[in-house]
Parts: sequence; structure tokens; C-alpha cells
Amino acid sequence: MIENRIPVDRTAHQTSS
Repeated sequence: MIENRIPVDRTAHQTSS
């Protein structure tokens, strides 16, 4: 589950927005 947001640093930022 954590592996999903670890390799994608830019995608995690978009979700935070």
C-alpha cells in the first residue's frame, strides 16, 4: 500500500492539493 505512494512523489502531491 505504501509502495503506491513511494515511487510516485508527484502523484502524492496532486492528491494533497
